[in-house]
Amino acid sequence: MSVHASAAHARAGRRVGLRLALGAGAFGLGLLVCHGGPATAGEISLDIKPGLWKVTTTNRMSGPLPIPEADLARLSPAQRAKFEAAMKAAAANMGMPHVFEECLTAKEIADGLKLNAAEPSCHRTILSRSPTRLRIHESCTGSTVREMDGTFEAPDPSTLHGTLRMVASQGARAMKVNSVVQGQRLGADCGNLPPGQIRNE
Repeated sequence: MSVHASAAHARAGRRVGLRLALGAGAFGLGLLVCHGGPATAGEISLDIKPGLWKVTTTNRMSGPLPIPEADLARLSPAQRAKFEAAMKAAAANMGMPHVFEECLTAKEIADGLKLNAAEPSCHRTILSRSPTRLRIHESCTGSTVREMDGTFEAPDPSTLHGTLRMVASQGARAMKVNSVVQGQRLGADCGNLPPGQIRNE
């Protein structure tokens, strides 16, 4: 991952909703954009309703960014100090609760909350699923190796609780991100918010 790419991920860290909580990857939780087969007829999915959801995420990051030291070495001392300050500020921002609205479709629910497009280097496995609980594992190979485990629970059709644990590593540098996700359905009508989009509150 390049310095410029990490900066972009830092900006993305301010926009973490359910789909980022399941799909992007390195800095700021943009989780793992991974692929796995959709649910087939007869498979059980979480018993939650599609529609407009309010999502609150709280993230905690530890460890160094998985950026090759050679990339950092290309920066001047002033550039490196500015970059590290920006990363520190973004990490602090990640620790604050983030609240979003998003439009969740019936297909995304049936597919095990698979909210992002496929990435060839990634693989997503549904470990278990029931009407009230979903466990997933996602892994990506490449220059930055990413592993993520997620558990989602639905105590009722309008409520969703989740925990996500991700490790992104490159060589000896490994960053951990732990996230707590709270979702509450607001209603069936998403208004002018299209599926696949999130909106800051």
